[in-house]
Amino acid sequence: MLAVASSVVLGCAERQGDLADDGDELYPVCMTIGGTMGHWADGTGTSILDIDGSAGTACMCMTLEEYQSRELVDELAELVVEECQRLARRYEFESNECQQYYESGTWLPTAVVAAGELEHLNKTGLFCDQEDHVSCKLTSAEPPAWLLMFVLCWVRRRRTDHD
Repeated sequence: MLAVASSVVLGCAERQGDLADDGDELYPVCMTIGGTMGHWADGTGTSILDIDGSAGTACMCMTLEEYQSRELVDELAELVVEECQRLARRYEFESNECQQYYESGTWLPTAVVAAGELEHLNKTGLFCDQEDHVSCKLTSAEPPAWLLMFVLCWVRRRRTDHD
């Protein structure tokens, strides 16, 4: 899984270098993991949500031509499955639908230009500029306070489980 994530990110960086010469304007295009479920060992489950309680997203920079032709949608879908797996790990699920949704193409229609009314989908504030060397982002930029709270809750839960 780490190899896939590395190759996607490296592919995005290489692509950014290719785009720097063509002069086409870049836009953040985002895809969401809405509706994807995770399940615990006891059979219960819930939707996989981001820290803010909404569907997680992954974004990458594309020209309008690339967006309209859907030629990079598979690359974006690879980012989305990685984001889905990352969010699912927070819940400590026994299983989740991330890989199934990726393989079936369920998320593909959710790819949109994150501008105007859809700007909120670009949760990490990915800025697409020819001079910018970052062309892909996940919603993994979580505040350190959240991480601290998660660790504290996890430690407390582990202590009460052992008592």
